This record gives sequence, structure tokens and C-alpha cells, in this order.
Amino acid sequence: NINSGDNSVDTTGSQSYTGAVVLGQNTSLNGSDVTFGGTLNSSNTAGTSDYRTLSINGNGIFNGIVGATYALGSLDVSGTTAINSASIRTKDNQTYNGAITLGTNTTLSTTNNGVIWFKDSLNSTTSARNLTISNGSGNVIFDGITGSVLALGTVGITGNNVTINKAFNSGAMSVTNSGLFTTSSEGDINASAGFTQNGVGTNSLAGDITTVNNNISFAKAVVLTDDVVMSTGSGAGNISFAQTIDGTTPSTETLTLTAGTGNVVFTGLVGNTTELGDIIINSATNVTTNGIKAASFEQKAGTGTTTVNLGTFSDVGQQSLYTSATKGIDITTSTISFTGAIQTVNNGNLRLKANNNLSL
Repeated sequence: NINSGDNSVDTTGSQSYTGAVVLGQNTSLNGSDVTFGGTLNSSNTAGTSDYRTLSINGNGIFNGIVGATYALGSLDVSGTTAINSASIRTKDNQTYNGAITLGTNTTLSTTNNGVIWFKDSLNSTTSARNLTISNGSGNVIFDGITGSVLALGTVGITGNNVTINKAFNSGAMSVTNSGLFTTSSEGDINASAGFTQNGVGTNSLAGDITTVNNNISFAKAVVLTDDVVMSTGSGAGNISFAQTIDGTTPSTETLTLTAGTGNVVFTGLVGNTTELGDIIINSATNVTTNGIKAASFEQKAGTGTTTVNLGTFSDVGQQSLYTSATKGIDITTSTISFTGAIQTVNNGNLRLKANNNLSL
């Protein structure tokens, strides 16, 4: 047990704790490397955790489960962190200031809506490691590049606001956000086995999303804050939006989609609140829309049916497809079906090439 309070252990070299450790006070460990070989827990009072905090001024190495029996109050590591244990659980914040490595499949969680913050790079070691973040209504922030040395495996993130500010490389990735899911312009996601946003919160996107023949899907409304490219590759893999999509500056943000032999589905209105810039679909089998308002709309290739359904906009009324730039509308696919009005303004072009059937 470590019971001597703040700044309890100071060394110029390393510290190694080979057995189970219990923190009896809020604790600061100062050394070059601080290694926990066994379990690490807070003390408790009558079976309830005392939520002792741990600050490591140096590098932290966790080889045993942390906080499984009695959660720590918080965890802060100033240097690098090696997580070689199945889980780390705290009541409040977990802050990793230096580079982080995962030596095994790991779950990180807080019990009081704390912030889990990765301020530097995050990588797997030896093989792709799965990461589960179970953070209730707490925020999750990635400020460093993830998976640039060795990508993560399956990643599942549950939290309030989830923010990705740098490139993120993994296998399948799911985001269950109750608040805002944000990607910055440098926060491109490469989730080879598919990307799913399935929370009740909305989405603010500036980063690109790429998979390898696997689906990309958004359950809630999307706002583009920069040009965004989404691609599922040349094979199967659908791209689907269950609710609205809007831009930030009218007729500015471009959305480029490549679905290969997969489908593209826009279930909600596109551009109703803020008109999108160019919408470009490089490839897809079937494309389904339910009202689009953009600077231009171009589908370069398709092997199935593009169905452009009617939507009701707050300013231009009922439209299937409305464009405001001279590029206008250009669709090339097998079958094209419009169920409502088409309107191009500002001398916008209209070109429809259906290799099979055209229905207006």
C-alpha cells in the first residue's frame, strides 16, 4: 500500500511495483519509469472506493488491471504510457500527455463522466490491439496521430463529445456519441473494416473517412466544416446518411463519395439549412436521395439506379435536386429516376446520361 500522500515517492531512476498496489492517499510518483506489474486500485471505505488520484511524473507502464475492484479518482501521466492490461477505470479524468502504446486489447472507462484525453500519438505494439472506450457522458479527445506506426484493431468509443484532431488508423471503428462527434481537417479516419456513427449526438466533419470495401454510416445529422472525402474503395461498401447533411458556409463545402460497387443513400434533406458546395459521386451501384440543394451535383459513374426523390426545403420549396452554380447537374449511370422538380439556377448545366432507362 502507498499511504504517505502527495509526492510520496521521488526517485531519479525507475520505480517498479511487482505486486498488487493499493493507493491509500492521493499520490504522486516521480521517476523516469514507473511500472506496475500487478493490479492497481484505490483504497476503499466499507466497500466503496475512496477514489485516490494518481499522478505520474515520468513514464507509466501498466502491466496489471487498474481500478477494476476500486476505481482510482483520476490518472495523469506526464511521459509516455504503455498500457499492457485489459482495463483502466477511474472516476474522473484520464490524461495521457505523452505517446501511448497498447500491448493488449484494452478498455478505458470513467464512472463520473470524466475526460479521456490522448495528447500525443497512440499505437498498437506487436499486433493490432482493440480499444474500447466506455465513457458514459464524458468527453473523449484524440490530439495525436493514432495508428501511424501500427494501426489499432477494432475501436469502439462511447462518450459525450468525441473529438479527433489528427489522423486515426484502425480496423472497424464505431462512435456512439451523445454529444458532438468532431473531426478536424487533419483528423482523417482510415477504418479499414468499416466506420459507424450510431450515437444520438450530431456530427461536425472536416476530416476524410476511408474504409477497404466496408460500410460508412451516420445515424444522425452531419455538418461539413471543410471539404470531406469518403471512400469505401472499389469493391463493396455502402455510404449512408440517415439524417440531414449541411454545410457551414453556403455553397462552399464539397462532399466527394466513392462507393465502388456499394450504394450511396441520403435519407434526409441535403443542404436545407446551409447549401453544400459540390457533391461528387465517383462510383456507386445504386444512389438514393430525398432532396438535395447544393452548388452542383455530379455522379461520374454508376451501375445501378440513381433515384432522386422529392424533398421539401425551407426556402426553395419542393425540389428533388436544386443547384446554384454553373456546373449544375451531371449524372452518368445505368438508370435515372426523378420523382420531383429539378432546378438549376445561374445558368447551370443539366446533363443526364442513362445507359439503360431515364424517367422524369
